[in-house]
Amino acid sequence: MAGSFQPTPSFFDFLISLMLIINFIKETYIKEIFFVFYILFLWSVTFLIKPKREYRNIWLGILTIWSLISVFIHSYILSQESITFRYKNMYLMSEGFIYIICGVLFLSLLVRYSTNIKFIYFLSPILAIPWFFEFIKDQHLTPFVALFIALLIYCLWKRKIWAFMLMFWSGLTYFGLNYSYILNKFRFKIPIMGELVRQIIQHPFVGSGFNKTLSPDNMIFLDKQQLWLWRYNDFLNLGAQLGIVALFCSLFFISGILSRIRANWHLILAITMILIMSSQSIMFFADKAVTYLFLTGLIILNSYKKEAADVV
Repeated sequence: MAGSFQPTPSFFDFLISLMLIINFIKETYIKEIFFVFYILFLWSVTFLIKPKREYRNIWLGILTIWSLISVFIHSYILSQESITFRYKNMYLMSEGFIYIICGVLFLSLLVRYSTNIKFIYFLSPILAIPWFFEFIKDQHLTPFVALFIALLIYCLWKRKIWAFMLMFWSGLTYFGLNYSYILNKFRFKIPIMGELVRQIIQHPFVGSGFNKTLSPDNMIFLDKQQLWLWRYNDFLNLGAQLGIVALFCSLFFISGILSRIRANWHLILAITMILIMSSQSIMFFADKAVTYLFLTGLIILNSYKKEAADVV
């Protein structure tokens, strides 16, 4: 355990961990403002220090550039219903570009300049704040299902057949006893994914853009159910809003991370995160995105450590 804090965390590590203050902010728009400007502050600090390691990713680069281009593509199809019309969209929201580039920048700064941020694991109760209150309110089943599937995949990867069979039959039994409850929890997932796929097919290359009207932000209307619901799939949501270029960039970025992970508990964490993103809205909420960015950065840093050990 003591080795986890060697080398000693730097002052920059302390500063980047203060991003978790976002979980104590109540108003959503203030969270978004804090997210953007605190990352700009961290970026400014890095001009005073040397990077600890190099990090580049072609897919994050293309995603960021394409998001910037989308600002100008979608600025010509803004709805007149928008109360802020061009000003908010171009200069504040920028079609989501400012959030995408800040998220990419945060991950890059974390990987390039952090010395040792493993103490973030001990701050997991703070990381869990946005998830805890939402779970209490809506009793989400998704995180548990995602973790269960991730453990099954891990057991197969490690060829732990007996553990896999025990978990599989236990899960099957639980589903059989609670199938009505489980199906009710997931009843809107498939229709929402179907609608997002329809939107991708409708605007495959440039996407439909981020929310530009008085419609609820990051929500989708289902005609058959006559309901506004969250866009329960971050990948399809990104594809619907920015086109298949952005969708492919996110998928290739994730596949690159998975290819660098060895069969340890980081694989379980990564698969769980991916499955949750596939059935919930995560990266479009600033506080949840911070949690994901921290954990993704730690997974990437661990892969650097493994590669260094192989070289030695």
